[in-house]
Amino acid sequence: MANARDVFERLVFSAGEYDYRWADVVAAGRARSRWDEISSQAGDGLTALDRLGEPIAEAELEEAGQAFRYERGLLAAEEMEAWLEHWAVSHAEWLAYLRRALARSRQPEPEATLHPKEADVWAEAVCSGALAELARDLAARAAAAEADGRGAGPVETDLGRMDEAFAAFTRDALTAEAAAKTLELRSADWVRLTFTALEFGERGMASEAALCVREDGLSLAEVADRASVAVQEREAFIVEVDPEVSKSLLSAPPGELVGPLPVANRFLLVRVNEKIAPTLEDPLIQDRLHEEVPRRALEREVRNRVRWHERL
Repeated sequence: MANARDVFERLVFSAGEYDYRWADVVAAGRARSRWDEISSQAGDGLTALDRLGEPIAEAELEEAGQAFRYERGLLAAEEMEAWLEHWAVSHAEWLAYLRRALARSRQPEPEATLHPKEADVWAEAVCSGALAELARDLAARAAAAEADGRGAGPVETDLGRMDEAFAAFTRDALTAEAAAKTLELRSADWVRLTFTALEFGERGMASEAALCVREDGLSLAEVADRASVAVQEREAFIVEVDPEVSKSLLSAPPGELVGPLPVANRFLLVRVNEKIAPTLEDPLIQDRLHEEVPRRALEREVRNRVRWHERL
């Protein structure tokens, strides 16, 4: 089986006249303290695992493994084995990563006291997707440096300059014209809703509650009291709402009761209270534009200036 040092020598991407290997990606991550964050995450997982009252059940571990493979399209056993081989992660190290992730989900903010092994940190970086994010981040900096005319360069000597080019590019990308165009493209996603929701464990209960509102004229608060469920007052952009729910809410006029809507193993009744169209003057929209406009501009530069050798 390959080891991490073999992976370090593989080409990841090229920008301009310079080639970047995984060793460069990791070096850039270390320089910006991102590798320390990955190590801390692995340590948090080890600590959480150590503090569990009982071991992770095999059924839970198997379910987490299936979800991991499904997300990455590794459906066949041979595909999973090839993926692990490609990234120099053993099957045991992958299972250890899953156990740490499950333990962290139960204890999300443990005090890290255990120090991970180098193999644990590598598996954490690969399996969590953090290594791929480091590669995309370095590619964005290289593309920005190409865009400003000075060109990409070695991480050891030119990372600071590429960081400066990246900062200048993201600052200059946010023009009034770009903001208006982005808002036009994302206007449907950035409709903001305020709504009231009741959540039920059974469809029959949700259907009966809906009849009480529609036919008997009861309020949602009265129905919630009778059914012993909580009244949830929410505000969210439509893009943040579960896709199974968002289409129904977007087409419903304010004041209308929607549902029952199945979400996972639950059923929702939802009343839309208000729909707020996005505008350039809205502070919440401005926050989104400050993220979205530079991100889109950088993605264009990466597409035009970066040649990928690895599939992330």
